[in-house]
Order: sequence, then structure tokens, then C-alpha cells
Amino acid sequence: MRLAEINNGVVVNVVESEAAIGGFVESNTANIGDQFVGGLFLPQPLSMSIIRDQLFASVDIERARLWRSGFPVQIGGVAKWFHSDEFSLTQHLGLKDKARDVLSAGGTMNDDITIGGQPVQWSTMDGSSVTITVQVAFDLVSSAGLQQAMVFAASQAHKAAIQTAADLSNYDVLSNWPAVFGE
Repeated sequence: MRLAEINNGVVVNVVESEAAIGGFVESNTANIGDQFVGGLFLPQPLSMSIIRDQLFASVDIERARLWRSGFPVQIGGVAKWFHSDEFSLTQHLGLKDKARDVLSAGGTMNDDITIGGQPVQWSTMDGSSVTITVQVAFDLVSSAGLQQAMVFAASQAHKAAIQTAADLSNYDVLSNWPAVFGE
């Protein structure tokens, strides 16, 4: 059963229990902060600090989702979207390291990155593949960093707006983020 602890007419704790607990009242609807008046639980509006905390948490969730939702790289005038999960980002850094090896051996930015004597073909988020050149390897890391910086800046802008807003009743946490693949 669901039980609410009341202190000075306000619900201060809600628990699930197999049996009744002294000082608690059974209720399927009571929430912390509700008033208990005449045997009824009356919901109270959430405080601004609780609303802010909930919105801050939503911003953090959206930021984490977007950091893993890909980033675009311009290749031959076409935006190709690459994966941005941690494993993929590590692979991109490895490609950039190979690109530096090509340059230090006298190669150019247009040379293909090769592994085992074969040009590296990379699958993009739309299912197509691209050949990784030295330039593309550098662009991958640069574009990933730019996308992460834009996502972080958007999250900071949301947090600043939430912190200073007088009314958060219609605040849209999902607005004003950088584009990601498929959206």
C-alpha cells in the first residue's frame, strides 16, 4: 500500500509498505508537498526551485542525447553525418592520427587513409560510405568538436534562461538546439 507521512498538515514523505505504519495515512494520490486538510490531500503548486531542478535535469538529458546523435561533415559539398558515440569518436581520433602519419611521410591532404593497403571506407549515419582522406580525417575531429561545443552552448543558454525566468510554466527544453541526424 502507499502511505503518506503528514507533518503540520503537509505531506513530507510517501512510501510503499506491506503494512500500516504509525503516523502515516494511506493514499494512492498524495505527493510530497501536498496539504492534508479535513482528510483530503490537496496538491500544491511546485516551488520554482523544484521546477528549475526538473528543467535542469531535462536539459542535461537532452544534451547527453544530442552529443550521441551525430555530427555533419561537408564532403564534396554534401553534408555527411557521422556517429558521435564514444567508440566512434575514439575511432575518429585514430583516423586523425593516421592522417598525421601520412603527412609526416610526405603525403598530402587529398591522400586516402589506408589500412592494410586498402583505402578506409567509413559508413555514415545515412548508410552510405565515404573514403577517408587526410582532409576528411581532420574534418571529422574538427566537426565533432564543433557539434559538441554547440550542444554545450545551447545547454548553458537553457540553464541561464531557466535560472532567470520569472515564469517557467511554458518553458520548452527541446527548443533551440543544434540540428542532429534525422531531426
